Amino acid sequence: MLLDPDGVVVDELAKGIGWATNNVAEYQALIEGLRLARPRGVDRLAVFSDSTLLVEQMKGRWKVKHAG
Repeated sequence: MLLDPDGVVVDELAKGIGWATNNVAEYQALIEGLRLARPRGVDRLAVFSDSTLLVEQMKGRWKVKHAG
């Protein structure tokens, strides 16, 4: 879900990703969110996630062991 600074929903997307791990699903959600934001000229984006793996890897605290 993409929200504007006031918390109003700007866009949202739901789609299947087939058989995948929860980690793959979390990363896919992040990528799709970035794809929704880009054409709108978003230059700052706050990402909220309950995935410790995704958050720690994006902050550079944990290594990414699988390039996929």
